[in-house]
Amino acid sequence: MAYSLLSKKAFSTVKTLSLPVQNAVTKIKKQPRIDMHFGIIVITLEFKMHENDEKMTNMNGFPVDVKVTYRNFENRGFSKKISTWTNQGKTVGEWIQHLWPINHPEFCYITDFYVREIELDVQTLWKTFPKLGSISIIFPQAEANENDILSAQNVLKAFLPDVKHIRFEHAPFQENFSVQHIGMGNLDTLHLQYPRNLKVDDLLTLNAERFFMHTDPMSLRDLNRFCKLWKKGSNPKLEKLIIYWRTETIPDWNVLLKGLKAKTKRNSRKKKLTIRNCRGVCGEIRYMTDQKFPFLRLPDDISSMVLESMDHYDKIAYSFLSKKAYSMIKDLHLPILHVMITMKKQPEIEVKLSSISIKFELNMLENNENMTDLNGFPVDVRVTYRNHENRGFSEKISTWTNQGKSVGEWVQHLCSISQPEVYIVAEFYVREIELDIQTLRNTFLKLKSFIIIFPQTEQNKHDILSARNVLKAFQPDVKHIRLKRPFFQDHFSLQHIGMGNLKWLCIKSPHNLNVNDLLTLNAEIISLDTDQMSLRDLNRFFKLWKKGSNPKLRELTIFWATNILPDWNVLLKGLEAETARNSRGKKLNIRNCRGVCGEIRYMTDQRFPFLRLPDDISSMVLESIHHYEKIAYSFLSKKAYSMIKALHLPILNVMITMKKQPEIEVKLSSISIKFELNMHENDEKMTHLNGVPVDVRVTYLNFENHEFSKKISTWTNQGKTVGEWIQHLFSINQPEYCYVTDFYAREIELDVQTLRNTFPKLGSITIIFPEEEEVFPEEEEL
Repeated sequence: MAYSLLSKKAFSTVKTLSLPVQNAVTKIKKQPRIDMHFGIIVITLEFKMHENDEKMTNMNGFPVDVKVTYRNFENRGFSKKISTWTNQGKTVGEWIQHLWPINHPEFCYITDFYVREIELDVQTLWKTFPKLGSISIIFPQAEANENDILSAQNVLKAFLPDVKHIRFEHAPFQENFSVQHIGMGNLDTLHLQYPRNLKVDDLLTLNAERFFMHTDPMSLRDLNRFCKLWKKGSNPKLEKLIIYWRTETIPDWNVLLKGLKAKTKRNSRKKKLTIRNCRGVCGEIRYMTDQKFPFLRLPDDISSMVLESMDHYDKIAYSFLSKKAYSMIKDLHLPILHVMITMKKQPEIEVKLSSISIKFELNMLENNENMTDLNGFPVDVRVTYRNHENRGFSEKISTWTNQGKSVGEWVQHLCSISQPEVYIVAEFYVREIELDIQTLRNTFLKLKSFIIIFPQTEQNKHDILSARNVLKAFQPDVKHIRLKRPFFQDHFSLQHIGMGNLKWLCIKSPHNLNVNDLLTLNAEIISLDTDQMSLRDLNRFFKLWKKGSNPKLRELTIFWATNILPDWNVLLKGLEAETARNSRGKKLNIRNCRGVCGEIRYMTDQRFPFLRLPDDISSMVLESIHHYEKIAYSFLSKKAYSMIKALHLPILNVMITMKKQPEIEVKLSSISIKFELNMHENDEKMTHLNGVPVDVRVTYLNFENHEFSKKISTWTNQGKTVGEWIQHLFSINQPEYCYVTDFYAREIELDVQTLRNTFPKLGSITIIFPEEEEVFPEEEEL
């Protein structure tokens, strides 16, 4: 599209390509816009006009500039690119006339006219939009004026009777602008959205094949009259009439059916009626409310069959209807992996089912400073349904009523429909809640893990009291605790927390942490993310461990950010440890007074402390880290590799460059990760793939969110040869993605079998000869 603007020849060349546009939507208003849809690709052009014009009175104005947004939803990823073009010396009208001809002739042209913002005459409209297939006339939500009506009339005069699809928003029908004038055209589709002053008589003269209407409550008596007149011969072209309206009560459909002599057939979701008009044409009426579960009183075996065919979202919604419905859903044993409950002023509950996530945001009244109990009723509940199945992504957002349940009842309901072994995690924002111990115990009956989150600002007495209540409510039964930004002091110390019988304790960014606090901990696994720990303190900790402290400790992981490489000799001093090197880092074996042998591993840039955590916790952590770390993690062990492979990373393609210094580039939507394998320089050519790199330079490029970030690091060779690096990065990806390999013929000398064994599923190759004159071998050697 950009190239087509360069010259007449360029325009002609692009025009012959017949770009595969599915449809183009042009919005004519003070700041015009064009959206071009190429399947999963959408290109939007926004024309920035001078602000001094009250309305658009012609199409001869030159944009100040054009903002171009490119969106791509390919391969489970989403990328967005924004750029600003000049106006290319073209007016708004010329831009429209330029972009339309370069597209495929069969595609759909749609134009939205905002009548309050434009004042275009009929001749201008004719000249600018020669092949218009569909129009929308959009009135303001405020009361329409004479100019709005005149502007809409000009649009209709310009395009009737050729246009086949018309849509109106907030149209104020009146004597000079009636449905009769519009509907007498030879239309395929007429769509009225929230019309004003509409009467059922207006429908009788319509000449449209399909008619859709969103409106305020429609009288069933009027619809009954319409159907009776259709039986007598009105609306001969009508194929489909669909009317939507919101209602607080279930309609009395008998009013609609009165006198129609219709044959009625019922099914599990809707009702159908068959009526016949004077011409012998048979019409089918379907009517239904937005009630999703009409099978509540069906026999149990049929209800169960229907329930099993529904998706998880509908099953959970159904569970709220009655005690019987709740019991039936509970018996289905939904495959819930874990439930995450976030306790704050606006609570959230997220239910995770494999590749499906359903998030419930409870919208509470804003007048409460803190949440002091769980008896409050949400105003409503925003439900977000995300589905990552089948390598695609879909999202559905809806708003539910509070179902007559308090916050505590919502928590208990969603937790109780899960399996007893489901992992339930609760996050407590201590600044925003003020819950007593009994309330917490009564509400969270199966809590296995909780997170206490302190504010980033300085903490107060209320924060400490709130955190202590959470601890008292769930200790000693809870097995996993995470503290974020805790402020340790006399009344809230690490000793009080760690004396519980914990499996896992994670502390992030603590204040006032002392190495002595670690000595009394009774946890099996401890993870610390802190800048307050010194190697001397750790050395002292291990010396005390050798003397018998922390008898239950199985694993201790500590992270801290540093701009220099630590002097590990400070850690090792006096430990009498046996040291062994491997390809990843260092190991030390030390033995305590009980004869227990402990292994210390220490290294810089080690990002993965959860290697030995339970699988469910590891999976949760893995899903939250970025792709760079996931790929790095896959090298740690066979188990780590298997877990990453199961995640199905959304890789678009892998580019392998085979030369003396090989390169592998992994492309994931807007992220690119490049691995440069640094080989020994003494080899003239690469004759096999069994060489081990000296190290690997990794460049991470990220173009997400309109920004660019770059990170360069150096990895070890991970104990792998060049061939094993290629096979490893191939195998963690989807089988459908694209493998591309460039072979530099001058720098390699690989036999056929090596190539076949290393690149089993190669889809595309490039063979690159040197730029200078090639030196070919003799024919027999070739």
